[in-house]
Amino acid sequence: MTRGRKPIDMIGRRFGRLTVQEPAPVRDFLSGRRSAWWCLCDCGARTNVTGSNLRSGQIRSCGCGRRGKTGRRPLDLTGQRFGRLLVGDRAPDQHGHSRKAWHCLCDCGAEAVITTTALRSGNTRSCGCARGRRL
Repeated sequence: MTRGRKPIDMIGRRFGRLTVQEPAPVRDFLSGRRSAWWCLCDCGARTNVTGSNLRSGQIRSCGCGRRGKTGRRPLDLTGQRFGRLLVGDRAPDQHGHSRKAWHCLCDCGAEAVITTTALRSGNTRSCGCARGRRL
């Protein structure tokens, strides 16, 4: 219902894990008014999302993936090799960070705790010895 336009009918359409159920009250933003929709997530939760966020793909779930309710198995890198690093067990979460980390053993014999993102992206491939820090 932005600026007198009729909202696009999205009832029944799926966007990621969300299925649009019914219109929600229009939401006001500094940039203008936006149509909103009540959506049902695959996890069973109901959420209110603007139409523009649904169509752009910016919102694809109620947030259940961040809360661990997606039914997906947690990622296990145990035993995998990334460069000179051999992944051991999971490291405990520190200081409330949501980043998952792993105890890794480097080919030089040093141990390091490396995040999942650093390992999978290829940004970290050794304990630092490959850069000449530990020889």
